[in-house]
Amino acid sequence: MALFYVQRGAIRPVVSLAPNWGNIIQGDPVTLMCNCRISAGDISDPITLNVTNTYLILQRPPSAIYEGDPLTLRCHHNKDYWGFETQFYKDNKEIKSQVTDSEFHVDKVDLNTTGHYRCTKQISSPDYSDYTESSDEFSVSVKELFPPPEIKVTPYRVKEGGDMTVTCDTRPDPLRGGTKLQFAFYRDGRNVQEFNVSDTYRVRSAQLEDSGNYTCEVKTVSGTVKKMSDGFYIIIIKSEYLKPGLSSSLFFVGNATKNELFNFGSIVFTKLYFTSTTQHGVGHRGHTSIAIQLFCSPKIKVTPWMVIEGGSMAVTCDTRLNYPRGGTKLRFAFYRDGRTVQEFSESKKYRVRSAQLEDSGDYTCEVMTASDTVKKMGNKFKIQIYSRTFFISVLTLAVVGGLLLIVLSAGLIWRCKKRKESSASSQELPQERIAMGNNVIINMEGYLVLFKDI
Repeated sequence: MALFYVQRGAIRPVVSLAPNWGNIIQGDPVTLMCNCRISAGDISDPITLNVTNTYLILQRPPSAIYEGDPLTLRCHHNKDYWGFETQFYKDNKEIKSQVTDSEFHVDKVDLNTTGHYRCTKQISSPDYSDYTESSDEFSVSVKELFPPPEIKVTPYRVKEGGDMTVTCDTRPDPLRGGTKLQFAFYRDGRNVQEFNVSDTYRVRSAQLEDSGNYTCEVKTVSGTVKKMSDGFYIIIIKSEYLKPGLSSSLFFVGNATKNELFNFGSIVFTKLYFTSTTQHGVGHRGHTSIAIQLFCSPKIKVTPWMVIEGGSMAVTCDTRLNYPRGGTKLRFAFYRDGRTVQEFSESKKYRVRSAQLEDSGDYTCEVMTASDTVKKMGNKFKIQIYSRTFFISVLTLAVVGGLLLIVLSAGLIWRCKKRKESSASSQELPQERIAMGNNVIINMEGYLVLFKDI
């Protein structure tokens, strides 16, 4: 028996069934509903309802099944018979058996749910006079709700300091056009933009540190379907690291399937195998080689500048990557007079907690990539550990020298002062002149000096 209802409100007419099965047995009840907004010329998409006269059918939804949808299959028998011992199979492998429940349910399907399904059930007449095993089968095909996203970058070339827009490109199937999606962006596995409705990530002034392996993730608002894009390398390189003849600044983009480093003399090359889009929008595959110096030759630095016997010492192997490259890790080793004092590790420091005289020597350090594709050795740096006796002697000499300098300085100052006072006094000596006949008595600072006229 079939009932028909018309419900207003839908933008376009849609036919639905209740219960929502695309196949039924003759005599089963079903209700067909048309959800629509009455308007001349509007017509719904067709829906198929199969009606058969048989013992058993494997019921399934009438419409297409998409990723994230719930799925229920029902091993349904004729209402005039009894049924028991239901079994379900997928691709001839048993997935549910010996149960009284006639349904097999998947909360949310994915592409792996696609397959050939079959159910079996023991069917008997009410008086057990007719007893048989019946089965039915159906192929379930799960459709993609939206394809895996792809990273796209505009403009084609971006110089350091230029604007950059990264787009996470995908769209839902037209039959599910109302599906709302959210997008997130990552660089070298680290989140740079959280999930939101925007499918673009913008960088207003691109810097070298914005280079890296970009990916984006798309999900439905409910989170039932999530998909991640392939990695897309974006490398911004300064002009001094480019080979002669290349443009002043290169912005290389591509779906890198392999990223290799190799040496040619003292120059390091990175070879990226990629799928890329040219300036004219034509897709191509290939590889590019960019001459760069991955990292500078290391330099030894020591603290403190003067190391005393028994004191601590830190030797640093100073270098850095000239441009950030996702996943590149450097390892460091230290040598004294050509002998290893610290094996390769991720630490760029060699520490001596209590330095001894024998720790003096010519220090060098070596840097290499974790993959051992690039190695560089620094120049020698002489470090002298001073004994405490020597340090005390130097300190004593410094103190004595300082005191002598102070005394000499004070003496010179006193001498200059006296000379100045003497000079001033000599100009003021005649204070009193007493005439006694042809003789003159002069009082000079308390002394009477007689000048006789002979």
